[in-house]
Amino acid sequence: KDAKDAKDAKGEANDRDSSQRRKRRASTYTGTLPYVLQAYCSSGDWLTACDDIPSGWQQHVGAFDKSISTTPPAATGSASDNYITLGGDGVEGDVPSASTIECWFSRSNAKNLDFDLEGVLKGEFCTASTLTETIQKTYPDAKSQVTCLVGTYSTAATYADTFDYFAIMIHGDSMTSGTYSIPEDDPTSGGTWPYIKDWIDSDVPNSKIILSLTTKGLEAYMVDWFKELIAEYGLAGMSFWDWNQLDDSISTTCIEDQSTQCDSPDPGKCDARCNGGD
Repeated sequence: KDAKDAKDAKGEANDRDSSQRRKRRASTYTGTLPYVLQAYCSSGDWLTACDDIPSGWQQHVGAFDKSISTTPPAATGSASDNYITLGGDGVEGDVPSASTIECWFSRSNAKNLDFDLEGVLKGEFCTASTLTETIQKTYPDAKSQVTCLVGTYSTAATYADTFDYFAIMIHGDSMTSGTYSIPEDDPTSGGTWPYIKDWIDSDVPNSKIILSLTTKGLEAYMVDWFKELIAEYGLAGMSFWDWNQLDDSISTTCIEDQSTQCDSPDPGKCDARCNGGD
């Protein structure tokens, strides 16, 4: 009985933590989002639940299983805003056919595609392109995104007309692991900026480039810098992996609102930095 009581108490605490987390993540921003905002979601204890994604954001739902053929769970909200995610680090197996993916559209409450070009899809722009073109014959309004490793900008440029978005993964296990670094005093002096600049200088339109982030190691000043880059270079927006692990110091509102600075003791205060110097 003691063990059961302890387990029940732990479960109740987890439920409270989850509820509080969703409350903290709830959006208070009432305007039209100034840029694209995406977050990945699925089922399972370690993954962000789709219900926890802020309203109005694009949900990128996936099974995130070792097998790429595993059916994704259902997203919430509007299917026209949601994406089925295929691929990813460590994901293997036979790539599903276009007809299988089309069947997933209704089951997963999503009408768009996101190809994470890792694992079995590593570098497979051609496979993603072929599937996109086939599916768009039946679903002409379906959008398609490729989530790319940072060094693939030259290849990506040859598919600039095929995909609606190119999300560039400017992180490893965290925002500052490996060769990635974003010094607070001068973000452009770190290792992350050259990767971003390669894409900005490529033939991929800036309006299609999404900065793909992980919440691990993500700090408020980094978000302000990314918002500055979006404003200055006309980038599409940001996406978030492990949204449920976003640090409490970063509010959803400051991510959504161009004029709200994240790295400020006053969440409503803005300086030149969050407006790209304007």
